[in-house]
Amino acid sequence: MNNSFVNEINESVKHWYIPLIIGLSFIGLGIWVFMAPASSYKTFSILFSISFLVSGILEILFAVANKRVFGSWGWALIMGILNLVLGILLLKDVEMAMEVLALYIGFLVLFRSLGAISTSLELSHFRMSGWGSLLVIGILGIILSTILIWRPQAAAFSVVIFMGLTLISFGASMAFISLKLKKVHTHVKELKEEQDGGEF
Repeated sequence: MNNSFVNEINESVKHWYIPLIIGLSFIGLGIWVFMAPASSYKTFSILFSISFLVSGILEILFAVANKRVFGSWGWALIMGILNLVLGILLLKDVEMAMEVLALYIGFLVLFRSLGAISTSLELSHFRMSGWGSLLVIGILGIILSTILIWRPQAAAFSVVIFMGLTLISFGASMAFISLKLKKVHTHVKELKEEQDGGEF
C-alpha cells in the first residue's frame, strides 16, 4: 500500500505547535494590554511590531512546510506575509497614532477571523468536534475588529480595551486550530503504526 499521503500528513503536523506559539503570544499580548493600559503608544508599537514580525515569520515557515498537504496553505502564507509587513510598518513608525495602530490590527484580525470561520466550517464538514467553538471565536473576532475599524478615533482607553479583546480572540483561534492539528498528528501517527505493524 502506498503510504505517501500518510507520510506527508505526518510530516506536516509535526509543526502543529507553531500556531500554538503564535496564539499564546497574542493572548499574552492582549492580557498585557489590559494590565498596562496607560503604557505609551511607543511601547505598544514596539511590542506589537515584535509580535507581528515573529508570528509572520513562523506562519510563513508553517505554510511553506505544509503546502503539499493543506489546500488552504496559501491563505496561511498570505496571513504570515501580512503579519510580517505589519511588523515592519510598526517598526518604521513606532510613534504612529493609536487610531492608526487600531486600524492595522482591526483589518488584520478581521481577515484572521474570516479564516477562523472558514476553518470551523471545514471542521464541521469533516464532523470534527469543537468546530462550533472556533466559529464563535471567529464571529467574536469579526465583531471586535469591526468596532476597531469603525471607531479607531474613540477614546484611547476604549481603543486599548478593544485592542486587548481583539488580540485575545485572535490568539484563541490560533491556539484552537493548533490543538486540532495536534489531534490529527496523533491520529495519523496511530494509523502509521497500525500500517507498519500490518506489513509483517
